Amino acid sequence: MKKNLFLLFAGCLLTTGILGQVTDPKDGKLQPKAMSNAVALGLTFPMGAFNQTHTPGLTFDFFRSLHRYGNDVFATKLIKFAMNGGMSYNAGKSTTTAGYEFRYGGIFTLYAAAGIDYKPAIPLNISLTAGPVMSIYEGTADLSAGVYLIWNYFISKKIAVGPGISYRKQAKADALWSGTIKVSHAF
Repeated sequence: MKKNLFLLFAGCLLTTGILGQVTDPKDGKLQPKAMSNAVALGLTFPMGAFNQTHTPGLTFDFFRSLHRYGNDVFATKLIKFAMNGGMSYNAGKSTTTAGYEFRYGGIFTLYAAAGIDYKPAIPLNISLTAGPVMSIYEGTADLSAGVYLIWNYFISKKIAVGPGISYRKQAKADALWSGTIKVSHAF
């Protein structure tokens, strides 16, 4: 768990170090049109106690921040308002307890979050959002809170890749930590 978390953050820091500083383009050319929406599809990897009970799963997200997305977009403001929402699913693992086979149920989550989008370099967006989460586990719905840190590095005009980390806290349960790797399409 600690090794996976270290590798995730090391990769994020290396990405930031490669980008360098950005200067304001004041050469009189028109700025390319920036996109405000993005959809992402990726894999989610449970960490900690969540990893002991559930398998890696799939995640789908929608992001919105006005005129922020693209690999050639210069941000006039470093920080802007951002929204994102999405869903993820992780299947349960099987285990033997007291000589009996037990299988954890799958967990399906829906979330909506708001926060900030930070654009430190032209091809990079980092968003930090928080909001309510509805988790459905073995037919029971539970409302909780979640925090999401997501990096999007644009490798082309409309396509971005990047890691992320999420934290969800439910009442009467351990916190659910997940790492993600996503591919995004801006429009």
